[in-house]
Amino acid sequence: ILRLIRVFRVFKLKKYITGGNIMMIALSKSRPKILSFLLFVLLVSVVLGSLMYVIEGQQNGFDTLPDAIYWAIVTLTTVGYGDVVPVTILGKIVATFIMILGYGIIAVPTGIVSAEIVEEKYGNK
Repeated sequence: ILRLIRVFRVFKLKKYITGGNIMMIALSKSRPKILSFLLFVLLVSVVLGSLMYVIEGQQNGFDTLPDAIYWAIVTLTTVGYGDVVPVTILGKIVATFIMILGYGIIAVPTGIVSAEIVEEKYGNK
């Protein structure tokens, strides 16, 4: 442990320890918000995957309900393998909504943690 502390001194990393502590405090304070957000995203994925299973059906590649939910999660996370794609107009509309929602999902946790960092750094004075 003492050698590790010496590495911080040699590379002049001491100034970053305070920033790291602020980040850890902000992450721990925002944990309930992020957890509820992730549960909401999981719920949306299940609902939209089920909706795509009903809209597209087995003839268009959505063979089972878990496959359709997996497709929704992959599309929501903007990975999109392309092995299964919607064919109907309504399916394409729902898929477009899922894709746009995926970009919004990136911003929400960032905003939550950023607000906690600002509160921790400037709000406690």
